[in-house]
Amino acid sequence: MEYIEVTFQVHPQEPWTDLLADALGVIGFESFMQQDNFFLAYIQKKDFDEEALKNVWVLHEEGVQVLYKLDTVPNENWNKKWEENFHPVKVDDRCLIRATFHESEPVDYEIVIDPKMAFGTGHHDSTFLMVRAMMEVDFSGKRVLDMGSGTGVLAILAKMRDAGYTKAVDNNDWAYESTLENVKSNGYPGIEVVLGDIDSVQDDSYDVVLANINRNIVIDQMPVYAKLLPNTGLLLTSGFFEHDAPLIKDAAREQGFSLLRENYRNDWAQLVFEKM
Repeated sequence: MEYIEVTFQVHPQEPWTDLLADALGVIGFESFMQQDNFFLAYIQKKDFDEEALKNVWVLHEEGVQVLYKLDTVPNENWNKKWEENFHPVKVDDRCLIRATFHESEPVDYEIVIDPKMAFGTGHHDSTFLMVRAMMEVDFSGKRVLDMGSGTGVLAILAKMRDAGYTKAVDNNDWAYESTLENVKSNGYPGIEVVLGDIDSVQDDSYDVVLANINRNIVIDQMPVYAKLLPNTGLLLTSGFFEHDAPLIKDAAREQGFSLLRENYRNDWAQLVFEKM
């Protein structure tokens, strides 16, 4: 599997880099990285549509200059890229998400993930916010769905916090393989890992749904989340920017959710809803 790497130079950077990432997510880009003055975005080669890229609205916004170049990244280069760009996520001195090449630290929860194709490494703020929100949830014996699981870190953390049956679902082959390895290496092989999409959970039921995805997917899948959860069930979601939070709140309200808590970090949003 090959990926297209698009290197952007955006001026001015704020708020346009974040808005660009949001727009790219809509057309299928999966991962983003910030390197000095450059912004990198990745998409599977089979999903890449250069015309769709050219039509992204940020590229045509008055007063904004966006330059970009395209490269194809072969599989064998991903480990090196991952190691160069992945940094540990430490949340309130309670949870550390690190790779094998990072040092361990004394925290309540430590998750070690394998350095291969770790999509989402550009979204540490959303991961940070989801982990922080999970610390306020009683997972004991709860049925948990991690939708769009990536490396599986949220599913693993749920199990560390005594969750019952837990399922991690992602439609990306590499994310699926990575999650399989990570749940085993962290000592939680009982997590059910599924290569699939929202259709693979249509007939399930859960007490907690974790959805660290992007705005459009969260909104599109909101009716299914409502169906999966009983009254008082919880939906924890992130992966979108603060300016998108009102859209998520409206979509959730239409499906019978009530907002319990909201958190923000570096323009990223995290919302906790309860099914009413």
